[in-house]
Amino acid sequence: MPPSAVIETVSNVPFVQHSGVELVATGPGWAIAALDQSERHTSHAGSFQGAATYAVAEAAASLVIAGALEHPEPAMTFAIFNAAVSYERPVDGRVVANATLTESMDRVRARLHRDGAASFAVVVRLSDADGADVGRAEFGCRIVFPAPAVSLPADSVETVAPA
Repeated sequence: MPPSAVIETVSNVPFVQHSGVELVATGPGWAIAALDQSERHTSHAGSFQGAATYAVAEAAASLVIAGALEHPEPAMTFAIFNAAVSYERPVDGRVVANATLTESMDRVRARLHRDGAASFAVVVRLSDADGADVGRAEFGCRIVFPAPAVSLPADSVETVAPA
C-alpha cells in the first residue's frame, strides 16, 4: 500500500482520531507518529500521561503493520498482540514515536503470502521535541488473511426437487 493510503487507513481508526495523534510519515518498515501535549494528555505531575505516550507508540507501530499490507482484504485482521513499554524519563510538550520493523518487509510479506499469516516485531523509540530519548516500546504484531472459501464442484451438490 502506498504511504498515503497507509496513513489514511490508520487515521480512520476512531481512537486515533479521538486521541489527537498525528501520523507524520511512513515507508516500508518504518513510521513516525507524534502528539502535542494538551490538558487531556497531562498527568497529575504535569508531564504526559503514560497512556498518552503509549498511544503515540502504538499508532506508529500500527502504521508499520498497515504498511506491510500490499493489498488489504476486507476480512483480513491485523493487530498488536503483545506490548512492552519502558519510560526513561517524563516528557512534556511533544512526544515523537519512531517505529521500525525488526526484520525486512520482504521477509514479512513472504511469510504472509506463503502461510496466510505473519507475526513480527516492531520497535519504537520515543523522544521529546528535541530528539532526546524518553522511552522505548516493543510490539508483537500479527497479520492474518482470511481462510480461502472452499467451493464444492458442481457434481458434488445433490439437488432435491420439491415434493
